Amino acid sequence: MRNVYRSVDEVPEALKRQLLRSTNGLNSATIVIADRQGRKEIAKAIRSLPAPAPASRRPPDRPGWNVPQLIGAVALGAALALVWLILH
Repeated sequence: MRNVYRSVDEVPEALKRQLLRSTNGLNSATIVIADRQGRKEIAKAIRSLPAPAPASRRPPDRPGWNVPQLIGAVALGAALALVWLILH
């Protein structure tokens, strides 16, 4: 089901509360609100992003992701999920 709201005032209160809860935490990120044409442009921009570069060489004593990388990845994932939820 896809709903399009022309302003924040049109968003139902329950959804507005959920949106506020999800954007006021440690994992909050940028929210993009777009009209139908904007949605197409966002999708086009995401599809044209370059493939991730190969991981740089890490020192052997620090395997895996460090905390800032992990926070950034979680924030990006949350932002993309939120955009998807808003636009679908």
